[in-house]
Amino acid sequence: MLFSVTINYPYMPENREIKIVSKDNHFMSLACEARKKSNDLLISTGVVAVKDGKVLGESSNMAGYNWKWLVTQHQKWFCPRRWFKAKTGTKYWLCRGCATNNKHAESRLVNSFDKVGKLSELNGADIYLCGHWWCCKPCWDNMIRAGIKNIYVLEGAKEKFDSRTW
Repeated sequence: MLFSVTINYPYMPENREIKIVSKDNHFMSLACEARKKSNDLLISTGVVAVKDGKVLGESSNMAGYNWKWLVTQHQKWFCPRRWFKAKTGTKYWLCRGCATNNKHAESRLVNSFDKVGKLSELNGADIYLCGHWWCCKPCWDNMIRAGIKNIYVLEGAKEKFDSRTW
């Protein structure tokens, strides 16, 4: 089921939109499963690329820290972006522990196709995003470069993100 909701996104390319689907959407369920592969305990995110009803690939975001202890410390205490109240999608350079835009699920998915010379397979595909409510400019740029058609997020994603109730 698709929903029509007006949200003021921090960034939105011209002539693009983010569509909203309910939690019973099959592809959104797969994106939420992909999210479980993230090592970012603060904002884990998963994506699935779908074209003609077929899943082309999936990805998740990855935090800058790989050691579980550091990831946990980052989540609980040590995040300069949170200390300085950096807006979502900004100032990644402040914190090595945050998933920089090249480690975001959307960019990782596109780059994984590009790396093996199959970027054209994503042309016309849809992306289902679970764990966040919008896409930053570098991720949008990557998805537009790949020819991604639509972006779908989970109904209530902004509220879940704001309250960290995923």
